Amino acid sequence: MAVLEKLSQCVLMLALLAVASGAWAQDPWTLIGIGDTQVLVETVAGAQAFSNMTQWAVDNQETENVVFVTQLGDIVQDGFYGRPNTAAPSLNNVDQWDRAEAAMSILEDASIPWGTGVGNHELDWVDVIPGVTPSSNWWATQNPGVPVPASGFEGWKQRFGPVTTGRFDSVPEFGGAAPNDVDTYFIYNAGGRDYLHLHLQVDIPDSTIAWAQGIIDANSGMPTMISTHVFEGTQHGPPNNPYLSGPGRNSANQVWDKLIKDNAQIFMVLNGHTGQQVRQTRTNTAGKSVFTISQDYAGFDTGGANSGYVRLYEFDEANSVIHVKTYSATLDNYLTSSAHQFDLPLNWFARFDGGLLGDLDFNTVIDGQDWILFRNGHLKDLSGLSAMQKYAMGDLDSDGDNDVIDFGLFESAYDNANGEGQFQSMLSSGVPEPTAAGMALVGTCCSLIGYRGRRTRGALRRRRILVF
Repeated sequence: MAVLEKLSQCVLMLALLAVASGAWAQDPWTLIGIGDTQVLVETVAGAQAFSNMTQWAVDNQETENVVFVTQLGDIVQDGFYGRPNTAAPSLNNVDQWDRAEAAMSILEDASIPWGTGVGNHELDWVDVIPGVTPSSNWWATQNPGVPVPASGFEGWKQRFGPVTTGRFDSVPEFGGAAPNDVDTYFIYNAGGRDYLHLHLQVDIPDSTIAWAQGIIDANSGMPTMISTHVFEGTQHGPPNNPYLSGPGRNSANQVWDKLIKDNAQIFMVLNGHTGQQVRQTRTNTAGKSVFTISQDYAGFDTGGANSGYVRLYEFDEANSVIHVKTYSATLDNYLTSSAHQFDLPLNWFARFDGGLLGDLDFNTVIDGQDWILFRNGHLKDLSGLSAMQKYAMGDLDSDGDNDVIDFGLFESAYDNANGEGQFQSMLSSGVPEPTAAGMALVGTCCSLIGYRGRRTRGALRRRRILVF
């Protein structure tokens, strides 16, 4: 009976570990991020580099498991009418719009869904928005005393507006558009779970925030990403100011306060615009991490360089990490410095599946036995273990070790589960050492799940999302 009891416990733990490790190691998948393409569409050679980006996504859709492509705004340089600081604006800028549309159509022809967070260069008159007084923008310097002309995203809508064009009507992942026909959302299944992906315009205005909140509320708990044009970074507006002033327009800090920090399901925000390749990990009001990342490689395309770099976000749930790389299909080159290639730790089980952070034996409670497991893994060498084995040894922040930061996380998790100060009370009362049989059970089960997770990466069918 004792053997059967231990065996049943091991089977239960294996089942829990299987859930925690991502439904027995779902294949990684890729999101492709395309930043500002404004320089590329100005020339035929640049347009070819733009098309190379999207063609690469199509050519590698199966091998890289490409699920979605997100473009981060400034898809053209000169808007629909031009730039008001230019002596002779080129009305309609047909060539730029044709080139942008041709590049994105490559994805549509291959049934790869895509969205875009509309930027300031898509405005009909670049950087001119309704409701802005002449003294607050460069229109006044070029046209003193002349009222600001009508300007919005009407030209963009004629090419890409979901309602105006109907181009997303047959895309199953397309969820809908805001009444402005600019802001959109998509829901796609990747790695065995659904993701909500919002695409929101530059300086996310109050009306867009209200619409986005309604979409989030209707899809409560679903892992959510936001693509927009301006957010992370320290140039051209953020963090303290919107790029373009005007009624209801918001800075990055205001967007964080109004939309992101109180919606625990939002875990990543992507943007372009700043000319910077920077990132940070913020903490929302639920104590969860939010990755905010700026990518804008337009500066790599100037002077005829036409590099065409994109970001490849590989979501590897089984190993609790998002691998990020930067690649140019035109140059067949990766940028490998830490600004362009990095990992983002993410424990999907604890974040989205109701797993209790700190429940190391997966029995749905955090108690003294979890502390014993944590203590036995503290400051130990965890190299060579799978992500879930490391977690069961106390690696709560998914950075590959069990250190003082993990200790603080465990103490907080213990007190949250059992009451303020209970962790210190537990320590002072003394906790019995685990039995040899109990430790053997945990070790055996972790070994089994670890063996399952040690499939070679080459055998995995990976899928990527491209961000432009």
